[in-house]
Amino acid sequence: MEKTIHIKDVLEFAIAIETNGYKFYTETAKKFSGLKTVQMFHFLAEEELKHEHYFRSLMLQQPDFIPSPTLTDAYPIFREDFLNSFAFADRHTFDHTIETVDSFKDAIAHAIQFEKDTVVLYSSIRKHIDPQYHEQLSTIINEELGHIGLLLTLRESSDFVPDTEQYR
Repeated sequence: MEKTIHIKDVLEFAIAIETNGYKFYTETAKKFSGLKTVQMFHFLAEEELKHEHYFRSLMLQQPDFIPSPTLTDAYPIFREDFLNSFAFADRHTFDHTIETVDSFKDAIAHAIQFEKDTVVLYSSIRKHIDPQYHEQLSTIINEELGHIGLLLTLRESSDFVPDTEQYR
C-alpha cells in the first residue's frame, strides 16, 4: 500500500463528507413537517454546502502537498482504521442510515455523530496542512462544534421536542 498522502486526497474526502452531510440533512428534513425541525435541518445542510465550497476552493489553491513524516508513516493505519469507519464515508452505510431515520431522536443522534466525526477528521487534517490554511479550517471546526452544541441543545430542549405529527 502506498504510504504517501496528498492534500488533494484529503480534500476530496472532506468534500465527499460535506456532500454526504448536505444530503443527510436535506433528506432528513423531508421526513418532518414541523417548521422548526425542517428549518434546522435546512440550516445545517446549507452549512455543509458552504464547507464543501471552501474545500473545493482550497483544492484549487493547493494542488500538491508533501505530508509530514508523522502522517506519511501512519497513513495506512489512518486510512483503514479512521476513514473507513467514518460515519458517512461508506456509501452503503450512509444510504442505509438515511433510510432508517424514523424519529427526531434518531435523526439528532446520527447528526451529532456525523458532526463529531467531522471535527475529529478536520482536527487531524489541520496538523498536516500548510499553516496558511489553519485559520479557515479552524473556523470550520468551530462551526462544526457549534452544530454539535445546537443539536445537543435541541435534543435536551423540552420546548423543541417534536410531536408525533411532525414525523412524516
